[in-house]
Amino acid sequence: MNDNHALGLVLSRSEGALLRLLGTVQRRGFEIAGLTTQPRDADTWIVLMQLSSSRDVQTLKRQVEKLFAELDIDVPGI
Repeated sequence: MNDNHALGLVLSRSEGALLRLLGTVQRRGFEIAGLTTQPRDADTWIVLMQLSSSRDVQTLKRQVEKLFAELDIDVPGI
């Protein structure tokens, strides 16, 4: 059975950052049920994702933190 998760990030607006994030999420076995992005300022995006998976979202959080050096991340439950 798949669980629903929400993942919120403040992500640097560097070239390819969003594609790396989405690829990591999918390769880790999470289905992206919803995705919203908006600029926070000239250098960062706010990214909100609704995810579905039976896997542990904390494992995904750690993987994403390794991928991006400067990142604010929040993993609230739905």
